[in-house]
Amino acid sequence: MSMVVKEPETIINTGQIVENCSLIITIGNDDAPDYYSCESSDGSTYRKDRGGNIIK
Repeated sequence: MSMVVKEPETIINTGQIVENCSLIITIGNDDAPDYYSCESSDGSTYRKDRGGNIIK
């Protein structure tokens, strides 16, 4: 995942937009063959699909 910032001096909330995610690829699971496992700043984990949508 890449992010391009045209005017970095105007961004002050970088701690809020940075996510710690790892790509997970599963075998034999038709519902979500791949997803991102992410950790929020408070240490809780959640999943996101490749489109960036949170998987519940």
